[in-house]
Amino acid sequence: MSNDWDVLVVGGGVAGCAAGIFLAQAGLRVLILEKGGHPRHHVGESLLPASMPILASLGVSMQEMATRYQPKHGARFSDSTINRCETFSFSAPGDPPPAFQVTREEFDAELKSRCLASGCRYEENCPVTTWRPIDGGVEVFTADQQIHRARFLVIAAGRSRLNCSTADGVSDARDISNRFGHLAIYNYFSDLPPAVEDERGYITVHLIANGWIWCIPLRNGDTSIGVVLKGDSVRRGVDHREQFDWALRGCPDLHDRLKGLLPRDEFRAAADYSYRSSVRYGDGWVKIGDAGGFLDPIFSSGVHLALNSAQLATRAIIAHLSNGDTAGFEAFRQDMDWAEMVFEAFIDRFYNRDLVRQLFFADYRPPYMKAAITSMLAGHVWDRTNPVIAMFAGTRDESSPSERASTK
Repeated sequence: MSNDWDVLVVGGGVAGCAAGIFLAQAGLRVLILEKGGHPRHHVGESLLPASMPILASLGVSMQEMATRYQPKHGARFSDSTINRCETFSFSAPGDPPPAFQVTREEFDAELKSRCLASGCRYEENCPVTTWRPIDGGVEVFTADQQIHRARFLVIAAGRSRLNCSTADGVSDARDISNRFGHLAIYNYFSDLPPAVEDERGYITVHLIANGWIWCIPLRNGDTSIGVVLKGDSVRRGVDHREQFDWALRGCPDLHDRLKGLLPRDEFRAAADYSYRSSVRYGDGWVKIGDAGGFLDPIFSSGVHLALNSAQLATRAIIAHLSNGDTAGFEAFRQDMDWAEMVFEAFIDRFYNRDLVRQLFFADYRPPYMKAAITSMLAGHVWDRTNPVIAMFAGTRDESSPSERASTK
């Protein structure tokens, strides 16, 4: 049978748009179905330096980003319990910014524009209800009774469930982790008094009991502030604002700086957000971005893993559609499993406060160790020469990833 499209992408966020652009660049006919529309709210404003080469390959230049977004030169970690703050700089003073803190409404809409410019067809307000394999491809059904056919399906639907199963009967399940943050509550505040002169050039993470707080400066003068709590420290029967204020008391300095400042919006919350899908690909389909899994955002891994998963998966798709080769999908799985293993191991140590204090706040730390931590914070999680990553990998009997990720 003749398919309408080469590839159909369910979801038009960061991962879906990146996949669409890469596939269109290869000359494939791409349809993206997005359940909502743009501009839309999304949290996750802090990008990593290792993501910048992928964005450049999508047509997003550092020069353009510098005109729109807040420069990001590194990350700071603050622990009021021991009265320590440690800075991990991605660049030397005076150097151009290696990454940015973005307004996601604008950033995501820009990626959509890139999709359209590359030749993708992008349909908004078009939720997908189900899909099925057919001879030579897949058939996708939407809420408004449309039927679309394609040779291949990319699932980039974020947290939305679009269940899949493999040819050998492995069911699609979502494993939610209880080891990390369970609830995030956040808002935006204008004119936050700076704690240090160059604070707006960094993301700052404040450690609190059973959780942490992010402070992400944005170019418009706002600061995104969110509290992340483990399940056993979530207070029952209180609203988002009360939960936020209660958690903020665990960081007296930030609590004092926020006095008298009014939040810009209603408080928003996300729960049960550390999870992983049991399968990443099957016959005629692949999951990318948050559809494949999402980790506690302490190290700003969300957009980074979304971009990398899109790049790696589309390489496999292009090879498969051109010559029938399927080996790239297993390499994609190994690469993404590796990256998540590294981030998970780092997050585990973060929530073990004795370990994170030794790692981040030690009185003496060899220079190479700080460089290794900084490289990981920048997103270079496939670098197996990194001694911290080697230590993490030594605790797992895991297949090594392929060498094809562009950020290695």
